[in-house]
Amino acid sequence: MMKLSPHWIGALLILGLCMPAGESRASASQAGKPQCDTPAALTALQAPLPRVAAKFAAGKPVTVVAIGSSSTAGAGASLPGHSYPAQLARLWPKYLPGLQVTVLNRGRNGEEIPQMLERFEADVANAQPDLVIWQFGTNAILRNNGIAAFAAPLQDGLNRLRTIGADIVLVDLQYAPLVLDDADHQAMQIMIGKAAQQNGIGLFRRFALMKHWVDSGQMVLAQQVGPDGLHHNDFGYLCLAKGLASGLTQATRKALR
Repeated sequence: MMKLSPHWIGALLILGLCMPAGESRASASQAGKPQCDTPAALTALQAPLPRVAAKFAAGKPVTVVAIGSSSTAGAGASLPGHSYPAQLARLWPKYLPGLQVTVLNRGRNGEEIPQMLERFEADVANAQPDLVIWQFGTNAILRNNGIAAFAAPLQDGLNRLRTIGADIVLVDLQYAPLVLDDADHQAMQIMIGKAAQQNGIGLFRRFALMKHWVDSGQMVLAQQVGPDGLHHNDFGYLCLAKGLASGLTQATRKALR
């Protein structure tokens, strides 16, 4: 019999596999009503969004480019409209009434930082964004490409984004079985966090927020992560968009003060 890691066992509970008899009723009840609150302490980006705030205050539309790999593209979603960028475009104005926003999805499955940099001009700069949301890191650790090799390309990317004049938010790793089972995930998390802090830009702590939903009993992993143990499902993308909408709203209002 195949030996499963603790993370995979937790994800399978929702399916009724490997479930002790005494836990079946509680887990089944939890499985029926998954929730995802977005506490301000976890969704706070730790940096304001001055360009977004200026556009919003002037009543002008805001353009967002979401660049990244498969969890930006929407792998695991049943429809393109269920990706996090598509859902963010619908949700954010509900958190920030009066906001006019367009969110452009520039995610591509399987990419790492160097491949994303190759298309920065065409896919990011040409859109003249007010905000760039940049997600990366998971593919690098799963392919055992190391952490140190990505520090310089990451900083190069941030420098290039600054020349555009856009606000920047980084998105860290997902709290998912395949990520948790990789020995490099903590080092990658540290690198992403340091990059955000040292450059004075926003960080959306996806990993911590997803973990919070599990630890608080609002859902189990399989209610936000698909059967591949890596990508979000429709509900997971919705929760991700809610968290981002909350964080972006806080950061915009902070810049308006």
